[in-house]
Amino acid sequence: MEVDGSGKNTESLVRRTLRLKAQASVSFGHVWCVFDKDSFTNEQFNLAIINAEKDNIEVAWSDEAVELCILNMY
Repeated sequence: MEVDGSGKNTESLVRRTLRLKAQASVSFGHVWCVFDKDSFTNEQFNLAIINAEKDNIEVAWSDEAVELCILNMY
């Protein structure tokens, strides 16, 4: 498993994921792109998901307060 954390907007994060996938020296079974919804427009958010899925990249996302929800659980 390899993790690359990058503070980018949704669309550029998907593009970076595609580049990393293409440059990988090994074939990954599943590639995930995970991002927050934050204040990105619905168009940016939805386009990122569509583009990722089109290129067989799994997508997971959260709202902008998911960290607080997790902290409140403990």
